[in-house]
Amino acid sequence: MRTLIFCTSYVAADAQFVWTARYRRWLNAIRSSGVWHDQILVVDDGSPIAPGWDDCATVEEPDQIKADSPTIMYRFRERLGRHGLTDYPGWYRSFGFAVTYARSRGFEKIVHIESDAFLISDRAVRYFNSANEGWISMWSPTHGCPESGLQIVCRDELNNCCEFFLQPYSCYRGKAIENLIPFTAVEKSLHGDRHRETVDYVPSDADWTMQGVEAAPPGYFWWFKEQTANKEGDRVTDPMISEPSAADGHQGVDYRDFLEFLGRTLVPRTYLEIGTENGSSLSRMPCDAICVDPRFSIAYDVFVRRNRLFFFQMTSDSFFLNNDPRQYFPFGVDISFQDGLHLFESLLEDFINTERSCRRESLIVLHDCLPPGHAMASRNREDADEPDGRYSGFWTGDVWKIIPILKKYRPDIDVCLVDCPPTGLVLCSNLDPSDRTLLENRAAILGEFARMSLSDFGLERLWTTYPMINSRAAITDIGWISRRFGLYPSVRADRYPPD
Repeated sequence: MRTLIFCTSYVAADAQFVWTARYRRWLNAIRSSGVWHDQILVVDDGSPIAPGWDDCATVEEPDQIKADSPTIMYRFRERLGRHGLTDYPGWYRSFGFAVTYARSRGFEKIVHIESDAFLISDRAVRYFNSANEGWISMWSPTHGCPESGLQIVCRDELNNCCEFFLQPYSCYRGKAIENLIPFTAVEKSLHGDRHRETVDYVPSDADWTMQGVEAAPPGYFWWFKEQTANKEGDRVTDPMISEPSAADGHQGVDYRDFLEFLGRTLVPRTYLEIGTENGSSLSRMPCDAICVDPRFSIAYDVFVRRNRLFFFQMTSDSFFLNNDPRQYFPFGVDISFQDGLHLFESLLEDFINTERSCRRESLIVLHDCLPPGHAMASRNREDADEPDGRYSGFWTGDVWKIIPILKKYRPDIDVCLVDCPPTGLVLCSNLDPSDRTLLENRAAILGEFARMSLSDFGLERLWTTYPMINSRAAITDIGWISRRFGLYPSVRADRYPPD
């Protein structure tokens, strides 16, 4: 099916940078997105200066488009502009031109992706590629109406589309175009919105977004393939990776604030927490949750924004012996926070059991595995207080051993440390629920690490086993975490049914 993709454009004489900051970005995104097309058309509403791109043929009004270039810009002489939400003569003329051009050149499908709109997920791309009938738009939750900046016009609706846009503009002036276009379908299963109107980031579960303009904050366009972080060079090239020093202690944000950031950025649907206690960490992760603790003392509002919340007042061993998280979450655990018994063999068991209920894209977050001092890492809580009292009251036990255990026995897992006080976080991704390495080597692991002390292993060595995330820098760039862990944009579409 011959397909034309088009957008509209206008750049003022004193804002020539917008050709690069907005329109070139859009063109690069279309070319790299995988959206099928035979030609790209940019219809310009009388910009005083053209961008002069070598890979784009430019045609000036009233000349006819003759070139068969893959990318064409058609430039009207006079600007009609857009004067408000209900007065859009320039946009209307440009859309009508594109539709008329498409029909005259034998295109069977028109895809309109406005210059501030982007398809993010593989699911969205597949949807646009497979659509073969109807006049379709997306749904804008913010405005509660169809999104006119993303449209698919298939061959059975091309004539209707032409008739609509060949009517005198006076027929539509003063009315919201979104409510006038006779769409045959408005697709709500693809998640998207005009995000910049409400927040300064694009959630990682978005299939599409609008309003991604040139003034967007750093990291906003996290889904661009060319911006993917180079994990092999993280220690020397990634500004989000810090050079840690155990002597200085953790200098980042509170671990609960970082958990909240993960929840807001990665948008999990399911959460497993071991060691809930008073609910302070649970309250930061607003999605369906399973909580395990031998004695709950809930003191926070942990019910808000959830559909389902399961409490199991028992040890984690008892929970996993008698329950499978997939009974409650058939599509697996998205994020798990492990803050249970502070003995390494217990954390190892929790990790083994939890990974079985995860997916490769899931994230396991471990607490208390990066002690800043030796005494708090003792197996016996009575030995935890240091003589100088710097970390008086803190006890991590010997769960720190999970770090060298994963390094030796599961090098396939992507592990990052996080500098969250007081005792750090460990993020584990690229999980494999079918892997049995830890289970089959459990006896050998227990024998190897049982007698090892943190002094034997080395505190500074522990802190530099894996890259350390600078949490203060990370929470200012919501796209960085999405790129680093890449949890859901192209995965959830296949694993979750539509809401």
